[in-house]
Amino acid sequence: MLTGLYNRRYAMTHLCHQFQRATQGQAALALFVPDLDFFKRVNDTYGHAAGDQVLRRVAKLLQHVTRASDMVARIGGEEFLVVLPDASAEIAGNIAERVCTMIRRLKIGPNLIEITASIDVSLRYNAAQTHVHLTAQELLKQAERALYRAKVMGRDRVSYFAEQAA
Repeated sequence: MLTGLYNRRYAMTHLCHQFQRATQGQAALALFVPDLDFFKRVNDTYGHAAGDQVLRRVAKLLQHVTRASDMVARIGGEEFLVVLPDASAEIAGNIAERVCTMIRRLKIGPNLIEITASIDVSLRYNAAQTHVHLTAQELLKQAERALYRAKVMGRDRVSYFAEQAA
């Protein structure tokens, strides 16, 4: 296991469970999706061993910055998922901004590889606050769409998606 993080399958099961809690009105739920910018260039320029080192360092950083109740997973090549149960928009945003800043400051390996990340923060309010009925998978898909928009807007940034009340 390269990063020591949960995989996409486990992450989706966990997300669905937390999403159900939020839907039942027991809690709010936030998630964010950090995606490493131009990661292919790292592999192409420095080799896959260096790319693996970058992934491991980012994984450790995510585990260090998040709360004990949060779940961190690697859900794709250079894409991660952080599920934050019982997190307000402010808490989720603060953690995501801190992650973005800390990734930017990383200098990895003998070549001092620099990397940045685009991150989307998505929020699922409890049932008492909204009448929108997204599924957990749809919330993640919305997060990935917002992440794409962040990349189009210039990368190395945090963007936000929140369900809107009907």
